[in-house]
Amino acid sequence: MLLRNVSRDDPGPGPEPGDSDDADDYTGTTPSVIKILGETHDVDSWADALTVGVATILRDVDDHERIKEVSGRKRTYFVEEGQQSELVKPRQIPDTNLYLETNFSANDCVRKIEQVMAKYGYDRAELEIFTEEA
Repeated sequence: MLLRNVSRDDPGPGPEPGDSDDADDYTGTTPSVIKILGETHDVDSWADALTVGVATILRDVDDHERIKEVSGRKRTYFVEEGQQSELVKPRQIPDTNLYLETNFSANDCVRKIEQVMAKYGYDRAELEIFTEEA
Protein backbone atom coordinates (compact mmCIF):
# COMPACT_ATOMS: atom_id res chain seq x y z
CA MET A 1 0.00 0.00 0.00
CA LEU A 2 1.37 3.41 -0.93
CA LEU A 3 1.05 6.25 1.57
CA ARG A 4 1.05 9.92 0.65
CA ASN A 5 0.97 13.15 2.64
CA VAL A 6 -2.26 15.09 2.49
CA SER A 7 -3.41 18.28 4.14
CA ARG A 8 -6.75 18.65 5.87
CA ASP A 9 -7.96 20.59 2.83
CA ASP A 10 -7.08 17.74 0.46
CA PRO A 11 -8.49 14.50 1.86
CA GLY A 12 -7.58 12.66 -1.34
CA PRO A 13 -9.86 10.43 -3.35
CA GLY A 14 -13.07 9.23 -1.75
CA PRO A 15 -13.99 5.60 -1.37
CA GLU A 16 -14.13 3.58 -4.53
CA PRO A 17 -17.54 2.38 -5.65
CA GLY A 18 -18.23 -0.95 -4.00
CA ASP A 19 -15.86 -0.22 -1.07
CA SER A 20 -18.72 0.44 1.35
CA ASP A 21 -20.51 -2.34 3.15
CA ASP A 22 -23.68 -1.05 1.44
CA ALA A 23 -25.31 -0.38 4.83
CA ASP A 24 -27.74 2.51 5.10
CA ASP A 25 -27.43 4.87 8.04
CA TYR A 26 -30.82 5.39 9.65
CA THR A 27 -29.58 7.78 12.36
CA GLY A 28 -31.89 10.77 12.76
CA THR A 29 -34.75 9.22 10.80
CA THR A 30 -38.17 7.88 11.70
CA PRO A 31 -39.57 4.85 9.87
CA SER A 32 -42.95 5.24 8.21
CA VAL A 33 -43.34 2.00 6.22
CA ILE A 34 -41.64 -1.40 6.37
CA LYS A 35 -41.93 -3.84 3.48
CA ILE A 36 -40.87 -7.34 4.45
CA LEU A 37 -41.50 -10.68 2.76
CA GLY A 38 -43.94 -9.03 0.38
CA GLU A 39 -46.04 -7.43 3.14
CA THR A 40 -46.29 -3.67 3.69
CA HIS A 41 -46.88 -2.24 7.16
CA ASP A 42 -47.17 1.33 8.45
CA VAL A 43 -44.99 1.96 11.52
CA ASP A 44 -44.44 4.91 13.84
CA SER A 45 -41.11 4.09 15.50
CA TRP A 46 -38.04 1.91 15.19
CA ALA A 47 -39.40 -0.33 17.96
CA ASP A 48 -42.57 -0.76 15.85
CA ALA A 49 -40.49 -1.56 12.75
CA LEU A 50 -38.50 -4.15 14.68
CA THR A 51 -41.62 -5.73 16.20
CA VAL A 52 -43.52 -5.81 12.90
CA GLY A 53 -40.51 -7.15 11.00
CA VAL A 54 -39.86 -9.96 13.47
CA ALA A 55 -43.57 -10.82 13.79
CA THR A 56 -43.89 -11.07 9.99
CA ILE A 57 -40.93 -13.44 9.79
CA LEU A 58 -42.22 -15.61 12.66
CA ARG A 59 -45.68 -15.86 11.06
CA ASP A 60 -43.97 -17.35 8.02
CA VAL A 61 -41.93 -20.05 9.85
CA ASP A 62 -42.67 -23.06 12.05
CA ASP A 63 -39.69 -23.00 14.45
CA HIS A 64 -39.97 -19.96 16.72
CA GLU A 65 -37.30 -21.29 19.09
CA ARG A 66 -34.43 -20.53 16.69
CA ILE A 67 -34.97 -16.78 17.10
CA LYS A 68 -33.58 -17.04 20.64
CA GLU A 69 -30.17 -17.84 19.07
CA VAL A 70 -30.00 -14.20 17.92
CA SER A 71 -28.31 -12.57 20.90
CA GLY A 72 -25.48 -10.30 21.89
CA ARG A 73 -22.32 -11.12 23.81
CA LYS A 74 -23.87 -10.16 27.13
CA ARG A 75 -27.59 -9.77 26.40
CA THR A 76 -30.45 -11.79 25.07
CA TYR A 77 -32.76 -10.10 22.58
CA PHE A 78 -35.60 -12.62 22.41
CA VAL A 79 -37.09 -14.42 25.42
CA GLU A 80 -40.17 -16.44 26.29
CA GLU A 81 -43.06 -15.05 28.28
CA GLY A 82 -42.12 -14.91 31.95
CA GLN A 83 -38.50 -14.01 31.19
CA GLN A 84 -39.15 -10.50 29.86
CA SER A 85 -37.64 -9.02 33.06
CA GLU A 86 -34.25 -9.91 31.50
CA LEU A 87 -34.89 -7.22 28.86
CA VAL A 88 -34.49 -3.46 29.28
CA LYS A 89 -37.52 -2.49 27.18
CA PRO A 90 -39.50 -5.64 26.34
CA ARG A 91 -42.33 -5.82 23.84
CA GLN A 92 -44.42 -8.88 23.06
CA ILE A 93 -44.17 -10.22 19.53
CA PRO A 94 -47.78 -10.46 18.29
CA ASP A 95 -49.27 -13.96 18.01
CA THR A 96 -46.37 -15.57 19.95
CA ASN A 97 -45.34 -16.18 23.55
CA LEU A 98 -42.06 -14.38 22.85
CA TYR A 99 -40.80 -10.95 23.84
CA LEU A 100 -38.11 -8.90 22.13
CA GLU A 101 -35.77 -6.15 23.29
CA THR A 102 -36.64 -2.77 21.77
CA ASN A 103 -34.00 -0.61 23.47
CA PHE A 104 -31.91 -0.19 20.30
CA SER A 105 -30.78 2.57 17.98
CA ALA A 106 -32.35 2.87 14.54
CA ASN A 107 -29.40 1.10 12.92
CA ASP A 108 -29.46 -1.66 15.53
CA CYS A 109 -33.19 -2.26 14.93
CA VAL A 110 -32.51 -2.77 11.23
CA ARG A 111 -29.55 -5.04 12.03
CA LYS A 112 -31.72 -7.18 14.33
CA ILE A 113 -34.32 -7.61 11.58
CA GLU A 114 -31.53 -8.57 9.17
CA GLN A 115 -30.11 -11.08 11.68
CA VAL A 116 -33.51 -12.72 12.16
CA MET A 117 -34.00 -12.85 8.38
CA ALA A 118 -30.59 -14.51 7.99
CA LYS A 119 -31.33 -16.97 10.83
CA TYR A 120 -34.40 -18.15 8.92
CA GLY A 121 -32.76 -18.08 5.47
CA TYR A 122 -34.45 -15.01 4.01
CA ASP A 123 -32.69 -12.67 1.58
CA ARG A 124 -31.98 -9.11 2.77
CA ALA A 125 -33.51 -7.92 -0.52
CA GLU A 126 -36.94 -8.84 0.93
CA LEU A 127 -36.66 -5.94 3.41
CA GLU A 128 -37.29 -2.28 2.60
CA ILE A 129 -37.72 0.50 5.12
CA PHE A 130 -39.05 3.91 4.16
CA THR A 131 -38.11 6.75 6.48
CA GLU A 132 -38.69 10.42 7.14
CA GLU A 133 -36.10 12.84 8.46
CA ALA A 134 -36.70 13.33 12.19
